[in-house]
Amino acid sequence: HSIALQAEKDFNYREFLETSLRSDFHDISSSVALASVKTAYSAEAKAIFCFTNSGSTAKHLSRFRPQMPIIAVTSSEKVYQ
Repeated sequence: HSIALQAEKDFNYREFLETSLRSDFHDISSSVALASVKTAYSAEAKAIFCFTNSGSTAKHLSRFRPQMPIIAVTSSEKVYQ
């Protein structure tokens, strides 16, 4: 746990996002996830909330490694688990 916390402190989240911006995303899900993360940084959000049926929305968001937590909301107990 302490190793993960230290590694996260040393990770440059903004630089990682800037590197991700140089990539082209040809699918809607990735494009929307990237726009969501960019907006969260612009708004100085404390967290990103996403609604998901399968968990893939949260997975797409996590791909961009935002500094703020991602909180996935689902009505599916299976997805929750």
